[in-house]
Amino acid sequence: MTTLRMRAAIVPDPLLLLAACLLSSGGLLIVRAIALEEARGTLSADLVRQAAYVALGLLAFGITSRTDYRLLRTLAPQLLVAGLAGLLLVLVAGTHEYGARRWISLGSGMTVQPSEFAKVIAVIAGAAFAADRAANGRAATALLGLFGVTAVLIVIEPDLGTAIVLGLTWGA
Repeated sequence: MTTLRMRAAIVPDPLLLLAACLLSSGGLLIVRAIALEEARGTLSADLVRQAAYVALGLLAFGITSRTDYRLLRTLAPQLLVAGLAGLLLVLVAGTHEYGARRWISLGSGMTVQPSEFAKVIAVIAGAAFAADRAANGRAATALLGLFGVTAVLIVIEPDLGTAIVLGLTWGA
């Protein structure tokens, strides 16, 4: 049984990998079709950039599929603090696009949206809290307070859609 658990942690789920590859390929085909329509047969920078993102995503998939998920439980408080720091950084040094300040520029036209990371971090922190059988009422209040601060920071950007998804995630 132990060997099976170790093997499961090392080899990614083939169906999940197939689904990720199919969805990514479909997205690249759509971007390619748009690029061909706009540029009349030449590769666009959008297609190359999207392909680079797919490669990075598959690399991240490979790394995380080999990582023991229980490590995330121990890192939950640090991840929550890092998520809040990213949301604060957006308000201080974020780039304005389309009337909102949601992105941090990494140069060369690349940006990061910390609120997307905050959604994943909320799931990790909530799961870590729920798994902690020694949690008491004050710990629950503190966690809800941190979630509230996260939601307020996201609404200030403004990004109401992400705040709603975050609230629904916490509710679930």
